[in-house]
Amino acid sequence: AAFAFKALFLVDATSLWIDELSSVGKSFRSDYSGLIAWLRWDTHPPLYYTLLWLWGGVAGKTSVSLRLFSWLAYVLAGVLITWQSGVLAPRDVREKAMACTALLVFCSPYPVRFAIEGKSYTFLVLLIALGWFLRCRCLRQQHCLIGLLGYGFVVAAASLTHFYGLFIFFAAGFWDLCRRRWRLGSVV
Repeated sequence: AAFAFKALFLVDATSLWIDELSSVGKSFRSDYSGLIAWLRWDTHPPLYYTLLWLWGGVAGKTSVSLRLFSWLAYVLAGVLITWQSGVLAPRDVREKAMACTALLVFCSPYPVRFAIEGKSYTFLVLLIALGWFLRCRCLRQQHCLIGLLGYGFVVAAASLTHFYGLFIFFAAGFWDLCRRRWRLGSVV
């Protein structure tokens, strides 16, 4: 919690750098048609910038609100990853596994660094963690239609957020097809 709040206080510690300014230029336009026109010529998938445009309408179009979106994704992803480690760990070491996971997720330099940048990386980590959670849930439950639909939605969202999301879930889908998990593989 201390590291998460330390990252929150660092949100406004530095000025925006060039990639963040690019995010601002794309997402903090006055109308959505301007964003779509920009994204037609851009190499990045559109979901993150669309969400930033919506976020800017609610939280304001400032450097702090840009970075606050990343910080919120960092906290949600950290909580989800920590909770998932508890679900996957045996009962006798569950608390230790969750404590170690929380330390790694919240205190490692890269998550803290990306939590205070106005880029799509922490949002992508949140989507991957959510996708992995739903995928594991579908592996445990044979007939999990809601889980499969949620997994498909998250796979699509991650793929439309960053190309790494597309590649990670493509690899997972390929693995599932090789393991004859037809439903999970076909969702991807």
